[in-house]
Amino acid sequence: AMAYDRYVAICHPLHYEMVMNWKACTEIIILVWVSGLICGILHTIGTFSVLFCSNVVNQFFCEIPQLIKLSCSGFNLVEVGIVMVNIIAALGCFTFIFISYAVIFKTV
Repeated sequence: AMAYDRYVAICHPLHYEMVMNWKACTEIIILVWVSGLICGILHTIGTFSVLFCSNVVNQFFCEIPQLIKLSCSGFNLVEVGIVMVNIIAALGCFTFIFISYAVIFKTV
């Protein structure tokens, strides 16, 4: 969201008010919240669909990778799915930020 805001502010300064209006900002916020909700739901479903061999976590924080290590199965499809979702989300964000800053540098 910040990369797009800066892109519009630098590359299209006269159109900034028209492009970054209340509706556009609301849509960006909704998109961020929905994508976070989807990732959270995928993590939750993946974690609760696994059978666990133990209930002792040897850390203060009970995080997803530590819970996956407690599963009874050796190769876990849930772990691969979680990693893939995170990679896709990170690459999507990085690509969008990189492209917007490349256009900004080209403009400046």
